Amino acid sequence: MTNDNIIFKHIMIGLFTVLFILTSLSQFARAQDNAFTIRGVSVDITADNAVKAREEAFASAQIQAFKRLTDRILSDSEKQTFQMPPVADISPLVDEFEITSEQLSAVRYVATYNFNFKSAAVRNFIKSQNVTYSDVRSKPVLVLPFFQNGSQMVLWQGQNPWRDAWAQSNTFDGLVPVITPIGDSQDFADIPDGKAFNFNPLSMAKITMRYNAGEAMIMVAVPQNVSPADGLPQTLSINIYRTDRGRPDLLDNLTVQAGPNKATIYQDAVKRVRGALEAAWRAQTLVNTTQKNQLIADVFFRDVREWVETQRALKSVQGIQKFELISLKPGLARVRLHYQGGENRLRLALSQSSITLSAPQIQFDQMPQNFNVSHMNRQNVPMRYELYLDQFRY
Repeated sequence: MTNDNIIFKHIMIGLFTVLFILTSLSQFARAQDNAFTIRGVSVDITADNAVKAREEAFASAQIQAFKRLTDRILSDSEKQTFQMPPVADISPLVDEFEITSEQLSAVRYVATYNFNFKSAAVRNFIKSQNVTYSDVRSKPVLVLPFFQNGSQMVLWQGQNPWRDAWAQSNTFDGLVPVITPIGDSQDFADIPDGKAFNFNPLSMAKITMRYNAGEAMIMVAVPQNVSPADGLPQTLSINIYRTDRGRPDLLDNLTVQAGPNKATIYQDAVKRVRGALEAAWRAQTLVNTTQKNQLIADVFFRDVREWVETQRALKSVQGIQKFELISLKPGLARVRLHYQGGENRLRLALSQSSITLSAPQIQFDQMPQNFNVSHMNRQNVPMRYELYLDQFRY
């Protein structure tokens, strides 16, 4: 093989590799949900004719979807006073929609929709309403639903209606997506029954990573006042523990009372827990559209692939309005991030995309001449940060 052929071969391999990476990343990005995606909106409309039923159904679906979106991103207090706009104002905010199922008769239309809303347009609308919101979606939370049956702490084996309720719920929706483990042999080995409070930290980290979750939470359901007739409790006490410190730390305790239909108490408890997780997350990530900031960060990389993936990751971060490339040289890019809210919110948003932002450092090369050190403060001193994808940290 000639030298020219060898060079050509290596060039082609490199091109195919780059194309493969870019294609994979593009497909990955398209597959991701975000804070502005609403799935499973169901409508059932009867009208004078099929055309009218379909039109009314689509209008109803848009209103339902936007209501779910505002319930997701607005604070609990502002949900109470927020005025829903008419469908004429909602339609321009819709980026795309899909119909996942539909049935049509002469006068009736039944369908299920998914909606993607335009993030910038929704933010502008929220700004006009002068309310705070959260558009940052957390990494998935892995839920380990232990059921306390007398003196036994059951997770995998035996009857566990608490785990069944989590498995049957659509828990990947919302700002805090939730994953329930499938309970295979690996799961059994990592977190055995009865190990809610004395788990192996390495095994907990292993199961968390295997499900690609940001953290694992132990949810212990304790039934109280169980009826001998149907075996259903009148009350469920739910203890929520975080595990990221290598031990079970009690985070919250919730009490759920049975409603008119006692059979749904476990499903009701799942909704209650998810609501608590969402509220806690919103409290950390709420922002007003007028809170705009920017900072400069240095991105170190070893090759083009690392730089390309870092750019793609930054573009996917909710809370960053845009990032600008200030300078680029081999192994180092300097970027300016435009973001909403404070620096802590930015760090939290970046971490959900596995991006770390370093502590700030003073940019001495940007200090003005004859600068009076005695007047130094955070506002008048240029600060520099380092930023990197966690997988490329070195």
